[in-house]
Amino acid sequence: MACRWNCRVIAAATDDAIRAAADHLAAGDLVGVPTETVYGLAADATDETAVRKIFAVKGRPPTNPLILHAVDAAAAAELVDFSNRPWLGESWDVASGFWPGPLTVVVPRARRVLSVVTAGRETVAVRVPNHPVMTRLLGRCEFPIAAPSANISNYISPTSARHVDEGLGDRIAMVLDGGPCDVGVESTIIEL
Repeated sequence: MACRWNCRVIAAATDDAIRAAADHLAAGDLVGVPTETVYGLAADATDETAVRKIFAVKGRPPTNPLILHAVDAAAAAELVDFSNRPWLGESWDVASGFWPGPLTVVVPRARRVLSVVTAGRETVAVRVPNHPVMTRLLGRCEFPIAAPSANISNYISPTSARHVDEGLGDRIAMVLDGGPCDVGVESTIIEL
């Protein structure tokens, strides 16, 4: 896993590196991941201990909920509670028509979504990113990925693998290098 810089954990996004990243996530480790918006600090969203590591590494208050990333709209829908909400299905269809892409949708959470992810709220923020490396990683994982920006809280969000390595490299398992982010700012968030 070579890197272009004098770094500790950056890996070019080869099939082997993506497999290694998925293995790290499944083992409860944190991984820096590229999206079209900014680089994220990823954890298995179904592993409470791993999710708590995100808060600890970032210095993020546990009252600040995380965004869940899914491989496609069908996988994202598994994180939503559609029951007794006849209006939600049509709104969901419209919003998910913008995926994959830099849109995060806040919706009622399914019971399977951990409370630590949502900061105890009854809603969850979900999105389907539009980055080939993140899509391949999500396809290898059997779980959604919690991934806020890969920076210390209240610092500028990283838009390259090197930025993640410089800020968090000694506290995470690896960073997948997917090149510079196309958008460079966080996704738009809407609540349904």
